[in-house]
Amino acid sequence: YWFAYLFTIIVGFPLSFLSTSIDGESFGFFSFLSLAWSLAVLIPSLAIVSRRLHDADTSFGYFFIFLIPLVGIILLIVRLARDGTPGTNRFGESNKYFA
Repeated sequence: YWFAYLFTIIVGFPLSFLSTSIDGESFGFFSFLSLAWSLAVLIPSLAIVSRRLHDADTSFGYFFIFLIPLVGIILLIVRLARDGTPGTNRFGESNKYFA
């Protein structure tokens, strides 16, 4: 889970930096690349978060708690950082504990 987010940040941060420093206020090439990257990783990121929440025996509906400013984001990060349930939960077996 965290390696996927690390990859997203490693690619996304330089694109965002280039789009603001080179393109400035206009919508230039790097701004387009940054937008394209954000859209390309949106659905896979939601799928990864859903899978991670299911590993912790939590419904994907918990994801929408991030809409609460500051507190919601902190609660979501804490929930995502917790260890998953060992064995089987209501969403199936955890990938972490496969033999």
